[in-house]
Amino acid sequence: MALLGRHAAIHRFGTDQFTGNVLFAVFFVLSIGLYCGFQSVIEDVFNRLSTLFRRREVMAIAETPTGEKVSVSTTDYRKYRNNAQRRFQKQLV
Repeated sequence: MALLGRHAAIHRFGTDQFTGNVLFAVFFVLSIGLYCGFQSVIEDVFNRLSTLFRRREVMAIAETPTGEKVSVSTTDYRKYRNNAQRRFQKQLV
């Protein structure tokens, strides 16, 4: 944004290099101030966006015929399923 402001000041509005550099410094300081001022808001937005696309981990709890309780997470299940699919594909070849 600061570079675009400098470029516009020099080429579009016909100011000299020094004025363009001063405007760059002003825009740069203002953009840092805006970022620091709204940093918590920006972080909240990105955290909410990331939770929308994050897979939730689910635990499955089962009891074996011997009475032993076993818990398996969905990530463990995916690893097991992918390994089983690979073994099955190797058998087909």
